[in-house]
Amino acid sequence: MIVTECGYKVLLCVYLMFKGVQRYLTLRLVMLPYAVGYMLHFILGHFVPVEDTDRAEGCNVVSSLFSDLGRFLCFVLVVSVSMKVDNSSDVLYDWEAAFWPCWGLEGVIALVVLLVLPACLLSSVTDPRKLLMLSWVLLSGLALGSTSFISMYNIAYALDNKVCSNPPYTPSSGSARCLQKLQLSIWPWLVFLPAFAIATSLAKRPLAMALHDAWYQPGRNEVAQPLQRDLPPPSVLFRVTATYYSRSWEAAADLEAAPSNAYSMMRSFPLDPSSSILSARGATFADIVESEQLCFICYDQVPEAILLECGHAGLCVTCAMQLLERRPGQAQCAICRSNISCVVRLRADVAVPSSLFGRAPRPSSSSSRSVSAAALLEGTATGSSETWPATAKRYAVSVEVVRRPTGVRWWLPSLR
Repeated sequence: MIVTECGYKVLLCVYLMFKGVQRYLTLRLVMLPYAVGYMLHFILGHFVPVEDTDRAEGCNVVSSLFSDLGRFLCFVLVVSVSMKVDNSSDVLYDWEAAFWPCWGLEGVIALVVLLVLPACLLSSVTDPRKLLMLSWVLLSGLALGSTSFISMYNIAYALDNKVCSNPPYTPSSGSARCLQKLQLSIWPWLVFLPAFAIATSLAKRPLAMALHDAWYQPGRNEVAQPLQRDLPPPSVLFRVTATYYSRSWEAAADLEAAPSNAYSMMRSFPLDPSSSILSARGATFADIVESEQLCFICYDQVPEAILLECGHAGLCVTCAMQLLERRPGQAQCAICRSNISCVVRLRADVAVPSSLFGRAPRPSSSSSRSVSAAALLEGTATGSSETWPATAKRYAVSVEVVRRPTGVRWWLPSLR
């Protein structure tokens, strides 16, 4: 499309600049590259079988439909105007009829406005959050339709009535009328485009959130993972690495007993396979968290948040809450893509409760481990007041649940 459209514009400039070539280079030949490019684009985009993953999904379907409609109207307008200039059609029609794709666009805009107007009036009473988005669509549609109609009507009138037979800068009554029609065809766009850009920029932050909440849909490949069974909020977690914490103290103990070689450790003790895979691919987020004590997402705040139930850490509370506050099914860990049920904050200033640890030695049998795991899942020890052995205390850190804020999204950064 880009190559053929550039070729069309170059040939059109040659046609307009050099009168001698118009006998041989007709507008039908000028528009030929553009027509070929559009047909190839249409065939490759609609008739060539593609994988399901290559098709537009969610809100991209709407964008694709509007893009195809606009491209089709431009193509038909080029063909209609070229045939009108060359007088190659057996049916005589005026310039107002030659611009019929523009009137078709006016009809589409009018239909959109008629559909949005009742929803806008209803949302002012039932859902004020959508009022801004619908008002923006309604006002933009009305302004675009009015601007396009005024501009194209004056151009068609000037061509049909031949008011621009003389150059508009010559001092004559006809030239003054030609200049007036040309100004009426240009000034509406000079007013609409800056006004639209300024108004949208001023309202971009709430407008972006409203558009996202109303139009975003997860793709068919974004299969939501089943939510894990709700577990009691922990008061203590066990540090395995700087980016991984666990409810089970055995994970930290196994890491201490692992070989010192990092490569051998990843092969023999795959405690956190997601982080191991990212590290093997060259990711440095663990080094940033460990050495610089910075959130690996924003690189600005202290990494004191932990995502549950996957246990991945290394990010700040603000970034963690941004992940948690996404739409249902989209609140996923940035490392392993597991669903997030809650966010907890590390509390280094709070001592680990001594009552949670007994003096029993670390269990070595598989049965002891299963009993301990079952006790952890239920939040209480089974048949004993001791939840964990005393040796597990050195891996434990106190945590507290970060509550979801109510009302406005306090963590939402300003859009740039």
